[in-house]
Amino acid sequence: MKNVRLFIPVVLFALFLTAGCRFDPASPESGSQQVIVRSDSLPVMHNIDSLFAIFVRAEGRAHVQAANVLSRNIYELGHIYSDTVFAENVSVTGCDAHIYGAMALYKLDHGDYASAISFNRQSLELYRELCDSLRIVYKLQNLYVNYSLTGQYEHALACLDESLEIATTIGDEPMIANTLLCMGDLHHRNGHNEIAAGYFEKGYERYVRLGNVKRIITSLVGLSVANRELDYTDEAYRYALKSDSLSRENGNDFSRIESLGTLATAYQKMEEWEKALACLDESRGICERLDRKSSLANVLCWTGEVHFKSGKNPKKAEEYLKRNIAIGEEINKPDVLNEAYEYLYKLYKSCHNNALALEALEKNVGMKNRLYREEIQEQLGNFHVRYETQEKEHRIIMQEKDISRHKMTNKLILCIGILAVIIMSILYRYMRGRKRYAEQQKLLAENKVKQLEQETQLVATQAILDGETQASPATCTTDWAVS
Repeated sequence: MKNVRLFIPVVLFALFLTAGCRFDPASPESGSQQVIVRSDSLPVMHNIDSLFAIFVRAEGRAHVQAANVLSRNIYELGHIYSDTVFAENVSVTGCDAHIYGAMALYKLDHGDYASAISFNRQSLELYRELCDSLRIVYKLQNLYVNYSLTGQYEHALACLDESLEIATTIGDEPMIANTLLCMGDLHHRNGHNEIAAGYFEKGYERYVRLGNVKRIITSLVGLSVANRELDYTDEAYRYALKSDSLSRENGNDFSRIESLGTLATAYQKMEEWEKALACLDESRGICERLDRKSSLANVLCWTGEVHFKSGKNPKKAEEYLKRNIAIGEEINKPDVLNEAYEYLYKLYKSCHNNALALEALEKNVGMKNRLYREEIQEQLGNFHVRYETQEKEHRIIMQEKDISRHKMTNKLILCIGILAVIIMSILYRYMRGRKRYAEQQKLLAENKVKQLEQETQLVATQAILDGETQASPATCTTDWAVS
């Protein structure tokens, strides 16, 4: 009984270790308030960062519940991508990949590009673990958008290259075509129009096979603009004519703005001024109908340029350029203003109006300086985003290592607890066996003593009996002799 009484508290202590081994950073002992999440109610709090912190800390079933709450809150803020409810038996990796993607979308919408890149990269790595090729492609294209917005063209191009390779491997034709268009757009924005035209043409050929008219128009617009920038007038004209014809048939006015602008440029180089102005007038009407002020400013500038270069109506050129300046100031577009002031300077100079020419030149120089400052600020901002991205990724890695270390500690404590229970159980069985063995030996000894005592008594009794037997004949003999 003494051994049993000693064993009970040891077992209880081991069970305490086993039951309490889960480390909870949100527990009162860790210095923060514990939060209990209910998956059925899915409350809408909109404190996304706090909910994400709860999601990261939670384990097991609570992790999935926290994912549902976070997903629901992001959805309530207007991100349709996050409208998902996870089952309790969902793959933790798949759940995490989706949540990191939703967080990337949320951060991108709020202008936090560094966090958006970090979350997208984490989501991408998790989808790599799941070998989900299609979602890997989606994530790579999301990263392409993030990197493009921050001027990281090399990273953006690397994402598209990998996306194209995976899409080709799995044979997803729409994804291949879309990636080719993205590559064309990226090279065009980076000033590599020859390469861009090649990718636009490849994308165009694939979309023709797929029969996607909307994307065919987009490809043709890209081809016309890239060739226009390269001064390949005939090619630009041919693609713009196709694009405008398809856009007109399918009621795609937005695409017609670029197509008509390219046609106007082609007519301008052919010195067919009336046709160029007709295209620009039609494009201007579309811009006004769609209320696209930025595009309208560009069209007005092109119209003023055509009037100036034709030399037929300087007053009209001045009128369109001034309208362009008014819209440029309204929408705060220094690049539009810079081009307008440059043409105004040339116009006033050709008219020998030196005072107005000097004023336009000063404003043109001011706009160039402003554009240069903004370009420097954008580059500094991009460097800051890259630095923040690296810092946040480092913090996330350290956080994951910390969580992994805590989980490992929990598992170690659990193993120690289980081992302690096993050892105590073995010791208990050993001590109980020893006790039984001692009792058996004692019983055997007692039985042996009793057996010996019985044997001794039996021998003594036999000896007495043997003695009495021997004495009786002697007595008879003696009696006979006497008689």
